[in-house]
Amino acid sequence: MVSKETKQEYVAVKLLRESKTNPRGNSFEGPAFDDLVKSIEERGILVPLIVRPLPALGSKGVIYEVVAGHRRLRAAIKAKTENVPVRVMTLNDAEAREVQIIENLQREDVHPLEEGEAYRKLIEFSKMTVADISVKVGKPEAYVKQRLFLTNLIAGAAKQYREGKFSGEAAGMIARLSEGNQEKVLANIRASGEWTRRAENVKSWIKAHITSQISFQPWLNDKDAAKAVGPCKTCPPNKGSLFGDIKDGQCTDLADWTRKMALYVAYRIAKEPKLVKVTKEYGKAPAGLLGRSNYETLSTKAKDHCAAARQAIVAAGEDMGTTLWICSDPACKKHGGEHTSYQQTPEERKKRKAEIARERTKALNKYNAFVVDIKKTIKWPLTELTLDALIEDALRDHRMSSMEQIAKRLGLQVHKEKNSQWGGISSSYKHSLHEHLAKAKPEEKLQIYVELAVQQFHWSEFGKKPGKGVK
Repeated sequence: MVSKETKQEYVAVKLLRESKTNPRGNSFEGPAFDDLVKSIEERGILVPLIVRPLPALGSKGVIYEVVAGHRRLRAAIKAKTENVPVRVMTLNDAEAREVQIIENLQREDVHPLEEGEAYRKLIEFSKMTVADISVKVGKPEAYVKQRLFLTNLIAGAAKQYREGKFSGEAAGMIARLSEGNQEKVLANIRASGEWTRRAENVKSWIKAHITSQISFQPWLNDKDAAKAVGPCKTCPPNKGSLFGDIKDGQCTDLADWTRKMALYVAYRIAKEPKLVKVTKEYGKAPAGLLGRSNYETLSTKAKDHCAAARQAIVAAGEDMGTTLWICSDPACKKHGGEHTSYQQTPEERKKRKAEIARERTKALNKYNAFVVDIKKTIKWPLTELTLDALIEDALRDHRMSSMEQIAKRLGLQVHKEKNSQWGGISSSYKHSLHEHLAKAKPEEKLQIYVELAVQQFHWSEFGKKPGKGVK
């Protein structure tokens, strides 16, 4: 940026004009602003405003536009300060805009989302690259890209992030999704409760319900396939020039991925007419597709194939677009007995229904006998061993939210540990209760058991969440 800077000087407040492109807007009310006013009253303005000269208006002499320092100017006016220190710089509109953005980034209270928006403005208005911004603000390129991704958040997600309802990690994962998929994540959070806001749980839900389904995109490395499926229609603009790490043509929306995958399947079949169209779903298959009950999946090894082995493509449902080897010949001596589309007769269904009823009666009788034996062993007063067994059985039937209420009434802290299955941090009030019970005396154990029983009755009888309405 080419600029000419003069020495610091003092300028009358009446000669200053606010810029229309001030990144922080025009609202400066609040306790922090009041503190700034008091500071200026006592010590004056310590950091000069950055201004640029504007054409003279009538006989007023030189008029200056405030490029950076609008909040200080407002506070100085409220503090009835007549002259303020400034640094005068000769800037064109683009240069002034750049100074405003970078100066705004140097605030201590700048939100990551504001930071990302500022980086986008530098790219859009000043034509900077990510590498340019990295040098300008002294941050790694990866850091700049992470902030840029946040600008892809839909309004609802951005609002919740600003309110502190997401961590930056969770917001970054949500921002990489299409608008429709972001809505799905927010709907899940609203329906499932606060625990789903944790970054590790957001990541698990996105992987299970969105990204795992669209991770297979074979057209990304096949120019002919990419041409056949065409560009995305409902995915958000990938902003590749901003973010730099989304492949050209990469789908981020499940509905658009399904549409493109159908075009990819049609492209593959046109290219390889002998491919059999199948689905991995059991039951009645869509027209023109072979259902899972009518073929046997083979390995890719030639020794496992038979004379009827054919290559197929999954044209609908799970694993859509993948290819596999199958045998669908019911007369095949090697695989024919392993797949069938046989339907039970009414007599067979009736017979099976009677068998299920007998199995249930047998299981119920076995349970009743077990209860009778248990009752014979119970004597009064209860032994501590019996009480421990009753408590453990009651804990097994309680949900986490129910145990949380009991633990909080006892003043217990949630137990946290690393989950061995998915690597995140798990919270367990049951573990905290077990630790407390191990040290409790029999009388307190009995009180806790009564609390468990009362809460379980209240919850099941009245359909209310634990703790609601219980005095």
